[in-house]
Amino acid sequence: MIILARLLLPFLLGYLLMLAALSLARGQHPPHEMDNHERFYRYLTRPDQPPVQGTCCGNMDCYATAARFRNGHWEAIQRETKLWVVIPDERVVRREDELALRPTNQAFLCATTGFIYCFVAPLTDG
Repeated sequence: MIILARLLLPFLLGYLLMLAALSLARGQHPPHEMDNHERFYRYLTRPDQPPVQGTCCGNMDCYATAARFRNGHWEAIQRETKLWVVIPDERVVRREDELALRPTNQAFLCATTGFIYCFVAPLTDG
């Protein structure tokens, strides 16, 4: 039994790592972080529309991303194109109740190719 466990352990670990890598490649979060991210994304609203119209996004639209502030505007890496995109000011989330639910200090972009729903700027130490 012990010999069998020792033989299977590397294969099992490799399989689990492969599943984790595939889920991240599809834009999903690690299983232990999923609930916090889903709750945060469901609560976000488009800043350029009244909140009563519902949330803007879901787990498939939103993801943590690299961001920078240049020339008076936020820019973020869009997952689909792997390019920096300029974030329209009216799409930057500023509501404190929404920001309080952020699962990490990273920037978050909710977008599809060609359209930005909303953007959450990263928290900085400044």
